[in-house]
Amino acid sequence: MPGHQHLEDIIGNFTLLYLPKDVVSRDFYWGHQNNENVFIAVGDCTGRGVPGDFMSVLSISLLNEVIKWKQILQPAEILNELRKLIMLSLKQNTDRIGGSDGLELALCRIDKSNNQLVFAGSQRPLFIVNNHTLTGIQPDKMSIFAYVTMKDFSETIVEIFGGACLCLQMGSPTSLEEIATNVTLSNNLG
Repeated sequence: MPGHQHLEDIIGNFTLLYLPKDVVSRDFYWGHQNNENVFIAVGDCTGRGVPGDFMSVLSISLLNEVIKWKQILQPAEILNELRKLIMLSLKQNTDRIGGSDGLELALCRIDKSNNQLVFAGSQRPLFIVNNHTLTGIQPDKMSIFAYVTMKDFSETIVEIFGGACLCLQMGSPTSLEEIATNVTLSNNLG
């Protein structure tokens, strides 16, 4: 996972509450800058113990592959590609749905040159304070692993104003009422 200084370099002022039980955790955060695009993500991998820890390491590796090396930059396309690579890595297919090893992810691409945020989520929402208004953007209600019937992930585009604040959640809560007491990753985009 990226260090505190790396995240500060790419997103500026932020607050991070990350309290893993062990050195390796099934929850993770991730960040990367590609020219004017800043990517931030938080993930929650399914599985307890070693399976969840393994999924976390695999998911971070695949995020790097998809964004840094394959140069896929649209968040919904990134989630679709992650699903394809996770299914390939774990030998999952839609004919044989047995395990539930996978990933829930909130992913944002912030385009600094256009003051635009593009969000795609797999079971993980985005909360944003933008222009003095708190808004929750709901994710797609599917995880990143094999389903009998799969559809493409969707994305939401938001114009961001100076001072916008993001909150990405690794786990509960998922409501606006609870958000004030459990901030996982926030960023003042001012």
